[in-house]
Amino acid sequence: MYSLIQGTKVHECNLSESDISDTLDGYDALFHNLGFSTVVSVSNETQLPNIKVIENNQLRTTLSFRKDK
Repeated sequence: MYSLIQGTKVHECNLSESDISDTLDGYDALFHNLGFSTVVSVSNETQLPNIKVIENNQLRTTLSFRKDK
């Protein structure tokens, strides 16, 4: 199972590997609707996606997936 986190704050939990894509799409659409830009990348450390939220060419926050134990 996986969680979507921002620092230590958990936004989503108990996600299966197949849920990751839908979760990415949902958060990407949410941030775009709020007027932010997003960049989705893959973490070199975890090999899981990151969502970088950008406003006025400045990074505002990063949401990351983490594998739960």
